[in-house]
Amino acid sequence: MQRFLDVVERIGNRVPHPSIVFLVLIVVIIALSHLFFLLGTTVEYQVVDPLTHQIRDATSAVRSLITIEGRRFMLTSVIPNFLGFTAVGMVIVAMVGVGLAEESGLIRALIRKLVLVSPPATLTYILVFAGILSSIAADAGYLVLIPLAAVAYQSVGRHPVAGLAAAFAAVGGAFGVNMLIKPVDGVLTEITNDAIHLVNPSLSIDLAANLFFSIISIIILTLIITLINDHFIKPQLNT
Repeated sequence: MQRFLDVVERIGNRVPHPSIVFLVLIVVIIALSHLFFLLGTTVEYQVVDPLTHQIRDATSAVRSLITIEGRRFMLTSVIPNFLGFTAVGMVIVAMVGVGLAEESGLIRALIRKLVLVSPPATLTYILVFAGILSSIAADAGYLVLIPLAAVAYQSVGRHPVAGLAAAFAAVGGAFGVNMLIKPVDGVLTEITNDAIHLVNPSLSIDLAANLFFSIISIIILTLIITLINDHFIKPQLNT
C-alpha cells in the first residue's frame, strides 16, 4: 500500500498547474480544428428547430481556428458566448452574496469557531466536515481552514501535516458537494438545462435537484477522508 501511495505522490507532483493544462488544451483544440478542416471533416447531429420544436438532422463542417476567418471568429465571439451562457447571471448574483459574507469575515469566523471548539476525539471529523462545507465560499477553505487545521492538530499533540492533509483533501477533493446550494450548482444546473432543452424544451430542473445527493455524499466523504487520514496518513507521518 505504501508503495502505491508513493507512486501516486510522485505522479501527482509532476502534474502541471491547471492554468498550464488549460493553455495546452486550447493549443491542442486549435491544432485539431485545422487538421480536421484540411481533411474536410463534417459532423452530423440532431437539433431542435426553434420554430416548430421538432428534432431535425443538421450537418456542419469543421472550421479552422488558424485561418483569418477562424481567428476573427475567436476574437468576435468571446462576448456573445459569455452573454449567451445562461448561468452567468445566476453566478454573478451568488458570488455577490458569497463575496460579501467572505470579505466581511463571517465565513472565516464561522470556520475558526467550528474548529476551535472541536473536542480532540472528533477533531478530524469536524475538520473534514468544515472543509467540505467551505466550498460555499470559494477560496475561504484554502486560505483559512488548511493552516488552521495544522495548528489545531499540533495543539492536541498530533502531527500538523496530518491535519493539513485532512483539510486539503476535504476542501479540494470534496469541493463539489455541500449541504447548501452553492454558486457552482447554478452553473451545473443551467448547463444541464441547456442540454435538456435540446431534446425537450419544456423540461427543466431546479437548483435543489442535486441537494439530497450532496447531503448523503457529505456524510460518506467525511467518513472516507477521516478513515484514510487516521489509518494511512497519520501512521506514516508518525514513523
